Amino acid sequence: MTEKEIVRAIMQTRGWSQQKLAEEAGFKSQSNVTGLLNRGNKGMRTDQLFRLLDALGCELVVRDKMDNKNEWVIKHPIVSSNITTVVLDKEDPKSDYIDE
Repeated sequence: MTEKEIVRAIMQTRGWSQQKLAEEAGFKSQSNVTGLLNRGNKGMRTDQLFRLLDALGCELVVRDKMDNKNEWVIKHPIVSSNITTVVLDKEDPKSDYIDE
């Protein structure tokens, strides 16, 4: 799935319109969200994706496909000012936390 398809799927799950997402994400108008989700094959910037996901109550997780024990939750500095990246290893009590 593309990032746009994921955002649309989450919106559908939540029962949110583009207007509701625009309001929750702090955009000036619904047309800003329409533009992001309907630009053909052009992707959206990472800061825009983080903003939409945060408004939807979601986070971006990177999962190691070679070793399913490792996950990284990415917190964008625009969305979250205190934790930028959290490295999680469910099996390792020595997991690192990067606090900025």
